[in-house]
Amino acid sequence: GAESMHQSFISMHQLPRSNRVRQAVPEDAHGYEVLNDYTILDEIGSGASGTVMLALHSDTQDPFAIKAVSKSRKLKFGRALPSFDIEKEVAVMKKLRHPNIVRLHEVIDDPEEHMMYLVMDYVPNGPMLALTNDEKGSITCRRSSDDNELIGYAKPIAEGLRYLHKRNIVHRDIKPDNILLGNDGNLFIADFGVSEVMPKGGAEANAPSSARGTPAFFAPEQCR
Repeated sequence: GAESMHQSFISMHQLPRSNRVRQAVPEDAHGYEVLNDYTILDEIGSGASGTVMLALHSDTQDPFAIKAVSKSRKLKFGRALPSFDIEKEVAVMKKLRHPNIVRLHEVIDDPEEHMMYLVMDYVPNGPMLALTNDEKGSITCRRSSDDNELIGYAKPIAEGLRYLHKRNIVHRDIKPDNILLGNDGNLFIADFGVSEVMPKGGAEANAPSSARGTPAFFAPEQCR
């Protein structure tokens, strides 16, 4: 059952990327949905860019996070994003190999299906500081952290951003929800749904033409 499967999440190993494309099989013998070599256990997150599911590889029993994205998805406020935005996210993630960035292992894309599936590292502890809004509009933190712990988070986040910026990649949505915490205390930058690869040259001339991301975490110059 699901509980015994959860108990097998002792370590996370990287799989070679596969280019195979197959349609999902509705259920396995235990009633779980199966997608190619992955058994879908549960939904562990959702947002503007898609739904994230926890899955086990059927052979190795290693856990993975699978992000399901519509090829013609809609963001908040009903604004549609065409498929090339999704392809851009995939193109960015394929380039990334860094200990502080969530790794993309495989893309499952059946041309007959309206969904695309991104198979990524599963980071078990979720966001480093997940924020929630209550009915009164106040923001609270679901995970308490002291100042020393937060200071320790700064270095791995900066290392991941340094790696991205050296490759002219702008994440454009850095916020606590997109920084994931692993079992060993390591941090991972996640969610490249609005990221952009910038051309080489002057930073000001090549600045993104429109503001994207989460308004509450915009840099001041983006709020004009």
